[in-house]
Amino acid sequence: MRLFRFYAFGAALAGVAGCGSRTGLLVVDEPPPDGVDASDATVPVDAGLDALPDVAPDQFVDAPLDAAPDGVDAPPDVVDTGADVMVDAHPVPIGCEDAGAASTLIYLITVQSDLWSFYPPSLEFHKIGPINCPTLPTMPTPFSMAVNESGIAYVVYSDGELFRLSTADAQCTSTSFQIDQEGFKTFGMGYSHNASGAGEMLYVASDDDAGVVSRLGYIDTTNFALHTIGAFPPSVVTAELTGTGAGDLYAFYSLSPGFESFSPPPSAIGHIDKANGNLIGAPIPLEAIGQGCAWAFAFWGGDFYTFTAPPVGGLCPKTGGSIVSRINPTDGSIVSPYTTLGEQIVGAGVSTCAPQE
Repeated sequence: MRLFRFYAFGAALAGVAGCGSRTGLLVVDEPPPDGVDASDATVPVDAGLDALPDVAPDQFVDAPLDAAPDGVDAPPDVVDTGADVMVDAHPVPIGCEDAGAASTLIYLITVQSDLWSFYPPSLEFHKIGPINCPTLPTMPTPFSMAVNESGIAYVVYSDGELFRLSTADAQCTSTSFQIDQEGFKTFGMGYSHNASGAGEMLYVASDDDAGVVSRLGYIDTTNFALHTIGAFPPSVVTAELTGTGAGDLYAFYSLSPGFESFSPPPSAIGHIDKANGNLIGAPIPLEAIGQGCAWAFAFWGGDFYTFTAPPVGGLCPKTGGSIVSRINPTDGSIVSPYTTLGEQIVGAGVSTCAPQE
């Protein structure tokens, strides 16, 4: 999720351009052309924080269409052979049996306004493309992101505006969402499958701005109305959310709030009761992981992944990279860094159709 509030204001002055288009899912109807390999557009495991990968602009590879939920060590090569293979995305979730490639990846959005995919088993990043949402003249920056079953992403910006984003080609379109509904100006986001077994819900976690306690809510994406569920416990602040196909909802939050420039360690992962916003059981402590200058959160294959941008010299730079950490909720083991990316990640989204273990 998000940039630290102090930094978000400064970053907004840097600016992003704006234009919009329709969204779509990636469909591959012919094999890759001779001499083209999708692996050319990935970032190696040891990519440095200050080194950006070379990505060919015409190689928009969304995901391995034949990737199995488990037992796959690396994604196969899949190449988008042109704009004619893009089809319009379904306006509502289409079910996991039809989700295909969209369910196999974690999607990431950066303050540099780029959309990436991340495949945890192979540690591979792929730059899908730049995001050009039709933002306001105040030039806000991406703040948080969530992805539904059919691979459609929703991105909230630092001014509270919500956009619909294609995970296939990073094309962006406006929504009818009204800013600052029920005091949720900016928020963390995450989908969780409904307990009834039918459909999913987009949950949001408010910031504790202007003395208003952090709260859990949800957005109905049929009419973009936001509804408050309840207040989090006082300890759950600056939360980013992720959900699962089993119907769980989790928050990655700071245990060191109140810093003006960045959020240092410790932090925690808590299991959230979707009915009221309360914690279920004891949280997972992350003693050595701070949210830093920018942070995001995802669940994939039975593990949690945090994406955090550390400060440099006690300050938050306008450019820089992010550290990916993997947390095993079963034994509490942490691998940090698990890998790195040379851009600052402010949002992560993963389909509830993604592997659960």
